[in-house]
Amino acid sequence: MSDERETEGVDGSTRLLAGEMGVRPTNSDPEGDGAEEKLVTEDGKLNSNRETSEVKFISADSQNGDAKIDIENVKHTFAGMGKDELMKFANDPFWIRMRWFLFIFFWVLWIAMLVGAVAIIILAPKCAGPAPLKWWEESPLYEVNVRTFVDGEKEDGIGDLVGLKSKLDYIKGLGVKGIVLSSVLQSSHKLEDGYVENFAEVDPLVGTVHDFTNLTAAMKEEGMHLILDFIPNHTSKKHPWFVASEKKESPFTDYYVWTQKEPNNWVSLYGESAWAYSEIRKEYYLHQFKPDQPDLNFRNREVINEFKKIMKLWLERGVSGFQMSNVEFLVEDKDFGEDFVNPHTVVTLGQYDFLQHSKTANLPETYDVLRELRESMLNVSSDSVLAVSSNVTRYGGLVRDNNMTHAFDIMRNADLFSSLKHEFTAVNLNHTIYGWMRATEGYRTFWELGNAYRSRVASRFSPEVVDGLNAVVMLLPGTPITLYGDELGMSDSDGEPRALAPMAWRNSTAAGFSANESISALSLNFQEKNVETEESSEDSHLGIYRTLSKKARTSRSIMYGKFESTVYNDTVYAYTRIWLKSGNPGYLVVFNPSDYETTANLKESLKSMSDDLTLVVKSPHVEDRKYQASSLYLPAKSMGVFTFVPQQE
Repeated sequence: MSDERETEGVDGSTRLLAGEMGVRPTNSDPEGDGAEEKLVTEDGKLNSNRETSEVKFISADSQNGDAKIDIENVKHTFAGMGKDELMKFANDPFWIRMRWFLFIFFWVLWIAMLVGAVAIIILAPKCAGPAPLKWWEESPLYEVNVRTFVDGEKEDGIGDLVGLKSKLDYIKGLGVKGIVLSSVLQSSHKLEDGYVENFAEVDPLVGTVHDFTNLTAAMKEEGMHLILDFIPNHTSKKHPWFVASEKKESPFTDYYVWTQKEPNNWVSLYGESAWAYSEIRKEYYLHQFKPDQPDLNFRNREVINEFKKIMKLWLERGVSGFQMSNVEFLVEDKDFGEDFVNPHTVVTLGQYDFLQHSKTANLPETYDVLRELRESMLNVSSDSVLAVSSNVTRYGGLVRDNNMTHAFDIMRNADLFSSLKHEFTAVNLNHTIYGWMRATEGYRTFWELGNAYRSRVASRFSPEVVDGLNAVVMLLPGTPITLYGDELGMSDSDGEPRALAPMAWRNSTAAGFSANESISALSLNFQEKNVETEESSEDSHLGIYRTLSKKARTSRSIMYGKFESTVYNDTVYAYTRIWLKSGNPGYLVVFNPSDYETTANLKESLKSMSDDLTLVVKSPHVEDRKYQASSLYLPAKSMGVFTFVPQQE
């Protein structure tokens, strides 16, 4: 302990250099002579060449007198590389290449991530949006009988093309984009259906080809379309084709169905034999309608080609499509087989329904003909449409059973609502609607309350239910077809149980249809139910129809939304249309056709219904106030259309 040297620390502890305590130094003698390099020089300073350890004496514990020693190594400080040494590495080719590699790798990786992100955005599967609706799917179609719509410049008591053109603003104001026009083809019986003498000409009773092209041009300017109706199954006996066929003149010899003897038991729709004898040809020809309406032979390729030319001609004249009536009779059994008795018949021999008609109607080859005609039509105009107005209940079923697609675009059913009785119920209505939806599953559904061969809706049922039926049909999935005047609640004419009374434009001579005072077959209620009277009232039949068509029907919920219906207490028919995208409101259509007022709780029976409702359109005697789906009050014979916020299921 003779070499000890004490130093006093800042904290009052005593420090003693280890070398002076006899601790062996760590550095060996550089001279190799065994001499030891001291930690402290002769003048008492620390030797900077020696690594030293420091021994720190901490004051003794006042209680036990112990002392603590803390030895800390003194470490060298790292000074880093100098500039020259750093530049030596920086300029080394290996590190230069490494830096460029890392730089390029970074940007390649960044660009790859960017490209990948863009690709995901563009190419990743998206939620499929609904297919855009065609013009004949968007708005109601409006059926016009040209002879009873407007008498134009002639004032002869017969409606014409010039008169129709003058009323395009009215039709467009209904929210209508497409008109289904009755046949205007040259006829031998004053435009009676099925007596066409020339498929390429306009009948002089209603105008000229020039009048027709003026009409279609004006409609195109207004964004409207024309569907032309005709019957392809047969012609008049005065048609040049039949005249030449009767004489066996080529190429018309087999344009019609001929046989040398009456071959079978086929009957016409009027119950008589479907075969008539020609004294000129000395053979029998087929007529499934009247004897002066001979059936064309659609097993003859030349007949099909003739109709392709006819359709092309009218498309070039501005029509956007065709409605073919009675197409179920186009093709017959080529072997003229005997027809079978209908096992479900309730009629007697000599009546049409006594037989099944499996040999003369709805043969599978019919679809081949229609599909070929439709394809040729689309080759001329890709936006054109083919409608069929026939016995479409059986017809539609046959399409599915035989997988015959693309034969037509529109299936009409003139008998759709004919089963409803005058005092129909909500249950009856629901059954009719669901039945037609099932029959047309997989196709665009078309709804028509009336047509030119049935009594008017207001006469068939009641004027009080016109608004309710129009609302139901207008907003169902599919497309409504409205017979002219049903938007007004027109009734039948006096003594005429058909819907061919002239359009009621105002309460004046001939209901404003013509200046000719000899018009007598007017609608029984034309004084009150006419365009001029109803024009200014939103609560009129016309005002309600316009609101339904131009406001409610244009919503995406009605165009694309799902459908759910219910019948409440056998008295109220209701359904919802919901499109759960982009905040579209749901629509609720409610109709009470009964004679009793009802308070319905629809919130429990219709999914996604919220309680608060906003009234859109209503029957005149329904109050304009706040409504709740859980306690919705409806007077008798009334309807209401509401919006609501759909609830997530």
